Amino acid sequence: MVELHKVSNVFSGLAAGSYNINGVRCKRMFCFCCISIVIANPALLTASAVGSAQVSCHNSADGIITVTALGGTGAYSYSLNGGTAQSSNVFSGLVSGSYSIIVTDAKGCSTLVSPPVCNCKSCFTHSLRCRVITGFHVTILLMVLLQ
Repeated sequence: MVELHKVSNVFSGLAAGSYNINGVRCKRMFCFCCISIVIANPALLTASAVGSAQVSCHNSADGIITVTALGGTGAYSYSLNGGTAQSSNVFSGLVSGSYSIIVTDAKGCSTLVSPPVCNCKSCFTHSLRCRVITGFHVTILLMVLLQ
């Protein structure tokens, strides 16, 4: 418990903790007043993120990361790989790879989360040419997805 003594009625820059504020009013009669104040810390800012399990094809830019932030104070902003912060917690149009997301609350506290966007599928195409008895050529496009 910290005792605060000051001529002004404004106390600023105080850290979280318990405080006793003593007041004296000097008008006609002597009065003494004591108020106990507790300044609490906000909940710790934490974040988690889920990235796409896989993009649709090798080097495709259709991965998505969704971030969930908890605690802290006020609204959150989200920055992908140190870029410009945005208010949306969803990042889309991503290629496979590793990403870092900084979540910042309204008081400037921040935390880092790094979900991967996995490139688990590979796509390739192959054309087959077949000769049919009638003399026509048929081209078959074969798409193979490897997992």
